[in-house]
Amino acid sequence: MRGRKLAVLDFETDPFEYDRPPQAFVVGFYDGDTYRHFWGADCAKQIADYVRDKNYVIYAHNGGKFDFYFLLKEASCDVQVINSRIAVMNIGKSILRDSYLILPLPLSAHKKDVINYDIFEEDEREKPKNKAAILEYLESDCIYLYEWVAKFREKFGGCLTLPSASFNELRKTGYIIGKATPEYDAKYRPYYYGGRTEAFKVGHFTKPCKVVDINSAYPYAMLDEHPYGHEFFEYKELPETGFYFATILATSRGALPRRITEGKKKGSLIFDNDGIEREYHVTSWEIRAGLDTGTLDISKLIRCLVPGETQNFREFVEKFFALKAEAKAAGDKDSETFSKLILNASYGKFALNPEKFREFKLTEVGELPIEQREDETRPEFLRRIKAEEWALEADSPFGISIWSKPDPGDTYYNVATAASITGYVRAYLWRAICASKNVLYCDTDSLVCETYQGIVGPKIGEWEIEGETSNVFIGGKKLYAMKMQTPFKGGFNLFENRANKEKKAKWKTACKGCRLSPAQIIKIVKGGRTIVWYNDAPTFSLTRGLSFISRKIKVTGKGIEGESREVIKNT
Repeated sequence: MRGRKLAVLDFETDPFEYDRPPQAFVVGFYDGDTYRHFWGADCAKQIADYVRDKNYVIYAHNGGKFDFYFLLKEASCDVQVINSRIAVMNIGKSILRDSYLILPLPLSAHKKDVINYDIFEEDEREKPKNKAAILEYLESDCIYLYEWVAKFREKFGGCLTLPSASFNELRKTGYIIGKATPEYDAKYRPYYYGGRTEAFKVGHFTKPCKVVDINSAYPYAMLDEHPYGHEFFEYKELPETGFYFATILATSRGALPRRITEGKKKGSLIFDNDGIEREYHVTSWEIRAGLDTGTLDISKLIRCLVPGETQNFREFVEKFFALKAEAKAAGDKDSETFSKLILNASYGKFALNPEKFREFKLTEVGELPIEQREDETRPEFLRRIKAEEWALEADSPFGISIWSKPDPGDTYYNVATAASITGYVRAYLWRAICASKNVLYCDTDSLVCETYQGIVGPKIGEWEIEGETSNVFIGGKKLYAMKMQTPFKGGFNLFENRANKEKKAKWKTACKGCRLSPAQIIKIVKGGRTIVWYNDAPTFSLTRGLSFISRKIKVTGKGIEGESREVIKNT
C-alpha cells in the first residue's frame, strides 16, 4: 500500500423497500483533502472513471456487501472474497477495500448524522432543498469514515482485516506465531467450538433478575496457559493439573459441547443434558469444570493429548486492557473501541481454516476464462486466466460471470490455541451457571439469572452488572426482550418505550437476523404469535445477485426459524 493515497467512498440509493432493487443515484468521495460527489444514474461509472488512473486505496463501509456491487462492471477481473464479502477489488490503478473488515461496527459507533430517508425517493431528491440535505449528509458520512479509518491505520497499519492487525500486535509483544500443517489442523480442529448461547427457560418471567457479563472474557482466558508449538504427547490417564485435550465417553449434564452432525442443524453447538452417554472431544478446562460441578460422569478415556509447551498472552492482554481503560477515562471513544476490538480479535485467527478459501475471477457473461493472448482488442481483465483451472459459479444478474477455484494456501496457524481459549471461556461460564440460581439465559460471556456468585468490578475477568429486570420474555436462542432498570449500559439493540416517556423504560432485545421491537417480541413469546419479518434491505451476493429475505419468527425453544422468499412487503 506504500505510495497509495487513502480515500473513502459511499453510495446513496433509493430508500430500501422489499422487492425493489435500490438504484444508486449519488456517490461521495473524500481523500482527506478534497470532497467531491458524482450525481446521476451513471454515478458508478463516473466515480470509476475518476479513480481508474489514480493510485488510491479506497474504503467503503460494508462495501463488500453493498457499495462494491454497483461497481462490479467497472472492476478488474480479480476480486478477493472473505466469508462471502468482497474484501478487495481493483478499478484500474486504484484498490477498493471494505472497512467493515477492520471496523466491524456501524459508522454510528464513531460518528453519524441523522436524515429523513424519505427525501431519497426519486420524486423527492431532485428538489433543491432535499438535494442539498442529501449532499451534506453524504459528505459528512465520507468525512467521518475517513477520520475513523485513518485513525485506525495510523495506529495499526494497513492490514486488510482486524484479526491480521491483532496478530501483528501480538507479534510485537514477543509471541512467535508459527504455521501448522493440514494434518495437524485436522487432528485438533474437532476440539474447537464457539461460544455457548442457550435459553434454559422459555416464556415470560417476572421474578427479579440480574443481567451480568464477564469483563473481556476471551482476553481473560488468554492470561492463562494455552498450547504453544505443535508437539503433543499421548497420556493413558487424565492429568490432575495442566492443559490437555481429551476424547472421552461420558454422560454430560450440560457441561460439554458437541456438534450436531446431521439434519437442518448440522454443525450447530449443543450441550447435552439428557442422560445419554456419548463421545466428546473437549478441553481440560471443561472436563474439570464438569467434574467439579458434578455435571459430568466419565466412563472411558479414549485419548488424551498433552502439549509439550504452553504459553500465555499476558503482556498483550494487559497492554490493550490498560489502553482501553485509559482511553475510556480520557473520553477517547475511538481509541477505546480500537483497543477492545484488537483485544478480542486475535484468538479466532489461530483457528483460520484455509481449506474453505477460494479464488474468484470475473468475466463478462458469455466469456470464458482464457489464456493470455496478444490481442490488444480484448479487455485487459479477460486475459491472464487459464480456463482449465476455473469452474463457473454463476452468471450473475449483475451482468458478469463468476469463476472460482479452491485456493487453500498454507496459512494454517494453531487451531489448538484457539480451541483452548474458547474452551476456557465456556468452562468459566459453566461454573458461573452452576453457582447461580434460576438461570434463564446465557450468551457467550453473559447470564440472566436470579442470583449469581462472582466478584463485581472493573478488572478483567470480573463481572459487570448490566442491569436488573423483573420483566423478561425469552423465545429461544437470540430471541428475547428484557425491560431494564438502571444501571444499564445499553447498546445498538436499545429501544425506548415512547408511550411511557415519564418512566423512560429501556429494553434490551435480541432477534438474530432481523429487527423487532420489544412489543413484537412480547407478542411472539407471550401471545404465541408467529411474526413474519420482511427485510427491506437487499442482500447482495456475487453468485446469487440481489435478493430479499423474510424470516418467520416464533417460539421454538431454540430461537428463530428463517426462510427466504421472493416477494414481501415491509411490516
